[in-house]
Amino acid sequence: MGWLGQVDPTSAMAVMTAMITPAVLISACGLLLLSTTSRVSRVFDRVRSLPQRLEELERRKNETALYDERRTLIFDLVATLTRRARLLQWSQTLFYLGVATFVTTSIGIGVVALGWMRHAWINVALSLAGGLMLLAASVFLILESRIALHMTQRELAFLNRLGDHYAQRPAPPAPRVERETRVELQPARRPASRP
Repeated sequence: MGWLGQVDPTSAMAVMTAMITPAVLISACGLLLLSTTSRVSRVFDRVRSLPQRLEELERRKNETALYDERRTLIFDLVATLTRRARLLQWSQTLFYLGVATFVTTSIGIGVVALGWMRHAWINVALSLAGGLMLLAASVFLILESRIALHMTQRELAFLNRLGDHYAQRPAPPAPRVERETRVELQPARRPASRP
């Protein structure tokens, strides 16, 4: 059995427990990555819809209410979505690096326990680095969500202005419906029969 036979079962369980501990953080990174990927998809969907909105706006330039404000809003959305995408990309990168760091920590715990390496402080440093990556990625997500909230508030403010614009215009008159003249045909009367 060689070196495997020299490990006592109690210390083997302690090593296994220590190796599994980073798995909880790996799972947390995975959940945050899933959420972040969903947010990235929503940002990309919005970015892809903007050229069509802009083209439609330009085509109906003369007949569109609040044309200049709509155009400004679209260009502001481009800038805002660019900032959001950049923050989300940084968050994703840090989450992936965090997963890699925690997996390396887990492997390092096993390597130190087997005696192949005597520097246990490396695992502690890796764990701290992974935790800092999770913290930084979470801060980026907080910043991104604040930007998303601000963007939504701007869009709602524009919708309120648009509603006020349409509320000030007189409503178009209802179409005049002329009364239809109905002619009802009655069945012809039969003359009374004579006895």
